[in-house]
Amino acid sequence: MLKKIILVIALIFIFIFQTIPVTGVPAIKGLDKVAHFLIYFFLTFLFYWNGFILSKAVICSISYGILMEIVQLMAPGRELSFYDFLANCIGSLLFFVSHFVFYNKK
Repeated sequence: MLKKIILVIALIFIFIFQTIPVTGVPAIKGLDKVAHFLIYFFLTFLFYWNGFILSKAVICSISYGILMEIVQLMAPGRELSFYDFLANCIGSLLFFVSHFVFYNKK
């Protein structure tokens, strides 16, 4: 049960932080992409930890990333970013790859 609560809390935090306006906030170039990468790596882990098979964990994480980018179109001060989406996908896919590297050694 705790695992599910942690996953839901993570989804809520991602939603909040990806929809709040960021106007007037100084940005370090590329730091947001690193954040997207790390968040979606961790989100994929959370889906997997909650019993999703690995491929479904990746699909759920990437789908949530797509949804968040679409939602940003409607959020004031936010915009859809292909590069954010790409960072989301790379984070999810790197979890997929790292799982095989660390758990499928023979």
